Amino acid sequence: MNSINFHFDFIKKYYASSRCDRTIILNPYNPQNFYRDKLSVLDIKAKGIDGKRFNIEIQISDEADYDKRALYYWAKLYTEQLRVAEDYSLLSKAIGIHILNFVSIPDAAKYHNVFQITEKDSGLLYFKDLELHTIELKKFADNSNEELSDILTKVKNSLDVWLAFLTRNDLLKTDNLPKILDNPELKKAINVLEVMNFTDAEREAYEEHLKWLRIETNTLKKYGKKAKAEGREDR
Repeated sequence: MNSINFHFDFIKKYYASSRCDRTIILNPYNPQNFYRDKLSVLDIKAKGIDGKRFNIEIQISDEADYDKRALYYWAKLYTEQLRVAEDYSLLSKAIGIHILNFVSIPDAAKYHNVFQITEKDSGLLYFKDLELHTIELKKFADNSNEELSDILTKVKNSLDVWLAFLTRNDLLKTDNLPKILDNPELKKAINVLEVMNFTDAEREAYEEHLKWLRIETNTLKKYGKKAKAEGREDR
Protein backbone atom coordinates (compact mmCIF):
# COMPACT_ATOMS: atom_id res chain seq x y z
CA MET A 1 0.00 0.00 0.00
CA ASN A 2 1.39 3.39 -1.02
CA SER A 3 0.40 5.00 2.31
CA ILE A 4 2.56 2.52 4.23
CA ASN A 5 5.49 3.13 1.88
CA PHE A 6 5.04 6.86 2.39
CA HIS A 7 5.06 6.27 6.13
CA PHE A 8 8.30 4.30 6.01
CA ASP A 9 10.00 6.89 3.77
CA PHE A 10 8.87 9.67 6.09
CA ILE A 11 10.26 7.90 9.15
CA LYS A 12 13.56 7.15 7.39
CA LYS A 13 13.92 10.81 6.42
CA TYR A 14 13.12 12.39 9.79
CA TYR A 15 13.83 9.60 12.31
CA ALA A 16 16.82 7.60 11.10
CA SER A 17 17.01 5.51 14.29
CA SER A 18 13.34 4.53 14.26
CA ARG A 19 13.09 1.77 11.68
CA CYS A 20 9.63 0.31 12.13
CA ASP A 21 9.27 -3.22 13.41
CA ARG A 22 5.46 -3.24 13.43
CA THR A 23 2.73 -1.59 11.37
CA ILE A 24 -1.02 -1.75 12.01
CA ILE A 25 -3.67 -0.57 9.55
CA LEU A 26 -6.48 0.51 11.85
CA ASN A 27 -9.20 0.78 9.21
CA PRO A 28 -8.29 -1.21 6.07
CA TYR A 29 -10.54 -1.16 3.00
CA ASN A 30 -13.80 -2.96 3.61
CA PRO A 31 -16.57 -2.99 0.95
CA GLN A 32 -19.33 -2.66 3.54
CA ASN A 33 -17.64 0.33 5.18
CA PHE A 34 -17.04 1.81 1.72
CA TYR A 35 -20.78 2.19 1.19
CA ARG A 36 -21.73 3.64 4.52
CA ASP A 37 -18.74 5.65 5.79
CA LYS A 38 -19.03 9.42 5.50
CA LEU A 39 -15.48 10.22 6.55
CA SER A 40 -12.65 9.39 4.20
CA VAL A 41 -9.79 8.51 6.54
CA LEU A 42 -6.88 6.10 6.44
CA ASP A 43 -5.31 5.50 9.81
CA ILE A 44 -2.00 3.64 10.26
CA LYS A 45 0.04 3.03 13.42
CA ALA A 46 3.66 1.97 13.59
CA LYS A 47 6.24 1.29 16.29
CA GLY A 48 9.95 1.97 15.79
CA ILE A 49 12.69 -0.33 17.01
CA ASP A 50 13.68 2.44 19.45
CA GLY A 51 10.15 2.50 20.92
CA LYS A 52 8.82 5.61 19.16
CA ARG A 53 5.14 5.46 18.25
CA PHE A 54 3.85 6.84 14.96
CA ASN A 55 0.34 7.50 13.76
CA ILE A 56 -0.25 8.54 10.17
CA GLU A 57 -3.67 9.77 9.14
CA ILE A 58 -4.80 10.74 5.67
CA GLN A 59 -7.86 12.97 5.93
CA ILE A 60 -9.80 13.86 2.78
CA SER A 61 -12.65 16.01 4.06
CA ASP A 62 -12.31 19.11 6.20
CA GLU A 63 -13.73 19.02 9.70
CA ALA A 64 -14.31 21.58 12.39
CA ASP A 65 -11.77 21.62 15.26
CA TYR A 66 -9.29 19.39 13.45
CA ASP A 67 -6.50 20.81 15.62
CA LYS A 68 -8.23 19.50 18.75
CA ARG A 69 -8.85 16.14 17.12
CA ALA A 70 -5.16 15.84 16.20
CA LEU A 71 -4.16 16.48 19.82
CA TYR A 72 -6.72 13.96 21.05
CA TYR A 73 -5.33 11.30 18.72
CA TRP A 74 -1.81 12.08 19.89
CA ALA A 75 -2.88 11.75 23.53
CA LYS A 76 -4.37 8.31 22.84
CA LEU A 77 -1.23 7.22 20.98
CA TYR A 78 0.90 8.30 23.95
CA THR A 79 -1.19 7.02 26.85
CA GLU A 80 -2.08 3.63 25.39
CA GLN A 81 1.58 2.61 25.76
CA LEU A 82 1.18 2.05 29.51
CA ARG A 83 -0.74 -0.64 31.27
CA VAL A 84 -2.09 -0.24 34.81
CA ALA A 85 0.66 0.35 37.41
CA GLU A 86 3.45 0.55 34.83
CA ASP A 87 6.15 3.17 35.27
CA TYR A 88 6.10 6.47 33.36
CA SER A 89 9.71 5.87 32.33
CA LEU A 90 8.42 3.28 29.87
CA LEU A 91 6.70 5.97 27.78
CA SER A 92 8.27 6.65 24.39
CA LYS A 93 7.91 9.63 22.08
CA ALA A 94 4.67 9.74 20.09
CA ILE A 95 4.54 11.38 16.68
CA GLY A 96 1.36 12.24 14.81
CA ILE A 97 1.59 12.68 11.04
CA HIS A 98 -1.51 14.24 9.48
CA ILE A 99 -1.83 14.35 5.70
CA LEU A 100 -4.69 16.71 4.91
CA ASN A 101 -6.44 17.25 1.60
CA PHE A 102 -7.44 20.75 2.68
CA VAL A 103 -5.81 23.86 4.12
CA SER A 104 -5.92 23.63 7.89
CA ILE A 105 -3.36 26.33 8.75
CA PRO A 106 -4.00 29.33 6.47
CA ASP A 107 -1.47 31.46 8.37
CA ALA A 108 1.41 29.16 7.37
CA ALA A 109 2.75 29.21 3.81
CA LYS A 110 4.64 25.90 4.14
CA TYR A 111 2.83 22.69 3.32
CA HIS A 112 4.78 20.73 5.96
CA ASN A 113 4.75 22.09 9.51
CA VAL A 114 6.19 20.47 12.64
CA PHE A 115 4.79 21.31 16.07
CA GLN A 116 6.49 20.72 19.42
CA ILE A 117 6.15 22.16 22.94
CA THR A 118 8.77 24.80 23.69
CA GLU A 119 9.26 27.36 26.45
CA LYS A 120 7.54 30.60 25.45
CA ASP A 121 10.47 33.02 25.80
CA SER A 122 13.63 30.96 25.36
CA GLY A 123 12.32 28.38 22.88
CA LEU A 124 13.69 25.60 25.08
CA LEU A 125 12.43 22.16 24.04
CA TYR A 126 11.79 20.34 27.32
CA PHE A 127 8.70 18.16 26.80
CA LYS A 128 10.23 16.14 23.99
CA ASP A 129 7.70 13.34 23.68
CA LEU A 130 5.09 15.35 21.77
CA GLU A 131 5.45 16.03 18.05
CA LEU A 132 2.81 16.67 15.41
CA HIS A 133 3.32 17.01 11.66
CA THR A 134 0.76 18.53 9.32
CA ILE A 135 1.15 18.02 5.58
CA GLU A 136 -1.38 20.05 3.59
CA LEU A 137 -1.67 18.66 0.06
CA LYS A 138 -3.48 21.71 -1.31
CA LYS A 139 -0.41 23.83 -0.56
CA PHE A 140 1.77 21.47 -2.58
CA ALA A 141 -0.45 21.23 -5.64
CA ASP A 142 -3.95 22.64 -6.06
CA ASN A 143 -4.07 23.49 -9.75
CA SER A 144 -5.50 20.86 -12.07
CA ASN A 145 -3.98 22.72 -15.03
CA GLU A 146 -0.42 22.16 -13.83
CA GLU A 147 1.83 20.10 -16.09
CA LEU A 148 4.23 17.44 -14.86
CA SER A 149 7.11 19.89 -15.37
CA ASP A 150 5.43 22.27 -12.90
CA ILE A 151 5.15 19.51 -10.30
CA LEU A 152 8.79 18.48 -10.77
CA THR A 153 10.01 21.95 -9.82
CA LYS A 154 8.51 21.36 -6.37
CA VAL A 155 10.12 17.98 -5.77
CA LYS A 156 13.14 18.48 -3.50
CA ASN A 157 13.18 15.35 -1.33
CA SER A 158 11.56 11.95 -0.75
CA LEU A 159 8.54 13.54 0.95
CA ASP A 160 7.89 15.64 -2.15
CA VAL A 161 8.06 12.51 -4.32
CA TRP A 162 5.13 10.99 -2.45
CA LEU A 163 3.23 14.28 -2.42
CA ALA A 164 3.55 14.39 -6.19
CA PHE A 165 1.94 10.95 -6.25
CA LEU A 166 -0.79 11.83 -3.75
CA THR A 167 -1.76 15.04 -5.54
CA ARG A 168 -1.13 14.36 -9.25
CA ASN A 169 -0.79 10.63 -9.85
CA ASP A 170 -2.81 11.18 -13.05
CA LEU A 171 0.36 12.63 -14.61
CA LEU A 172 2.61 9.71 -13.65
CA LYS A 173 3.32 6.69 -15.85
CA THR A 174 5.65 3.91 -14.72
CA ASP A 175 7.27 3.56 -18.16
CA ASN A 176 8.05 7.25 -18.42
CA LEU A 177 8.91 8.54 -14.96
CA PRO A 178 11.33 11.47 -14.67
CA LYS A 179 14.59 10.54 -12.95
CA ILE A 180 13.70 12.38 -9.74
CA LEU A 181 10.53 10.26 -9.42
CA ASP A 182 12.06 6.96 -10.54
CA ASN A 183 11.38 5.20 -7.25
CA PRO A 184 10.58 1.44 -7.09
CA GLU A 185 8.01 1.90 -4.35
CA LEU A 186 6.39 4.77 -6.24
CA LYS A 187 6.14 2.55 -9.33
CA LYS A 188 4.40 -0.09 -7.24
CA ALA A 189 1.89 2.49 -6.01
CA ILE A 190 1.20 3.70 -9.56
CA ASN A 191 0.73 0.11 -10.75
CA VAL A 192 -1.79 -0.50 -7.97
CA LEU A 193 -3.85 2.43 -9.22
CA GLU A 194 -3.58 1.31 -12.82
CA VAL A 195 -4.77 -2.25 -12.15
CA MET A 196 -7.35 -1.36 -9.51
CA ASN A 197 -10.78 -2.47 -10.69
CA PHE A 198 -14.04 -1.41 -9.07
CA THR A 199 -17.25 -3.29 -9.67
CA ASP A 200 -20.02 -1.17 -11.16
CA ALA A 201 -21.65 -0.92 -7.73
CA GLU A 202 -18.38 0.09 -6.04
CA ARG A 203 -17.63 2.67 -8.73
CA GLU A 204 -21.09 4.16 -8.34
CA ALA A 205 -20.63 4.29 -4.55
CA TYR A 206 -17.19 5.87 -5.01
CA GLU A 207 -18.56 8.57 -7.31
CA GLU A 208 -21.43 9.24 -4.91
CA HIS A 209 -18.88 9.49 -2.11
CA LEU A 210 -16.87 12.09 -4.04
CA LYS A 211 -20.06 13.98 -4.80
CA TRP A 212 -20.92 14.03 -1.08
CA LEU A 213 -17.45 15.32 -0.21
CA ARG A 214 -17.73 18.15 -2.74
CA ILE A 215 -21.13 19.14 -1.38
CA GLU A 216 -19.84 19.09 2.20
CA THR A 217 -16.80 21.17 1.26
CA ASN A 218 -18.92 23.78 -0.52
CA THR A 219 -21.37 23.87 2.38
CA LEU A 220 -18.56 24.50 4.88
CA LYS A 221 -17.19 27.29 2.69
CA LYS A 222 -20.64 28.84 2.41
CA TYR A 223 -21.23 28.84 6.16
CA GLY A 224 -17.71 30.11 6.76
CA LYS A 225 -18.30 33.11 4.50
CA LYS A 226 -21.71 33.70 6.11
CA ALA A 227 -20.20 33.61 9.62
CA LYS A 228 -17.49 36.11 8.62
CA ALA A 229 -20.09 38.43 7.09
CA GLU A 230 -22.28 38.25 10.20
CA GLY A 231 -19.23 38.91 12.35
CA ARG A 232 -18.44 42.08 10.42
CA GLU A 233 -22.05 43.24 10.72
CA ASP A 234 -21.99 42.76 14.50
CA ARG A 235 -19.00 45.07 14.95
